[in-house]
Amino acid sequence: MIYLLVTLAILSVWRLTYDFVATDGPFGIYAKIREFVKSKEQTWPRWIVDGIECKFCVSFWVGFLVATLLPWHGWQSYLLFALGCSGAVTLLARYLKAMYGSDLFEE
Repeated sequence: MIYLLVTLAILSVWRLTYDFVATDGPFGIYAKIREFVKSKEQTWPRWIVDGIECKFCVSFWVGFLVATLLPWHGWQSYLLFALGCSGAVTLLARYLKAMYGSDLFEE
């Protein structure tokens, strides 16, 4: 059962990351968030503005979001699964790009 949960968590991280980075989202919410952050370029730290468009940066934060939905035995498990899901999406994206020239985050 845990393998199914981990697999679904990894797919969820990929899907939410893809949606946030590459689509407008439901009711254009993702596009509005990206535009809002870009409009704060002069006042907000540069890493936030750059990170809103980076698929690997977004997958890091989405991994923590998705990990809240999994059963935990402590904060160590939460941290491990959150980073693991993000890392799995990153490795899969880089592997597909290197082997087949396809990007996991492109339409």
